[in-house]
Amino acid sequence: KVDTYGVIEQNIDIDWFKFSSSTGTIALTINPFVRGANLDVLVKLYDSAGQWLQTVNPVDDISASLNVFLAAGDYYLSVEGIGKAAVGSDYGDYGSLGQYSITGSIS
Repeated sequence: KVDTYGVIEQNIDIDWFKFSSSTGTIALTINPFVRGANLDVLVKLYDSAGQWLQTVNPVDDISASLNVFLAAGDYYLSVEGIGKAAVGSDYGDYGSLGQYSITGSIS
């Protein structure tokens, strides 16, 4: 079971997490804290060699979910704030800051 927290304090912050998977099943949800959430989460998954595997950045949601099956091994997860470039609702990453939680499972 995964239950951890982090904070993006500046728009240049990137938080990194390392984890090991024995079967390669990864199911994680990264949520900005509910009270006054300003953080729009961008999540990236990397293998043990630092090779990018997946990016999660839902267009109309500030949370991100990762549900993937990979080979057993070590992996890295990065979390950062991101802006949104969509007609009529543009905003930059300058204000995409705040606390977040990571919950789910890694097996």
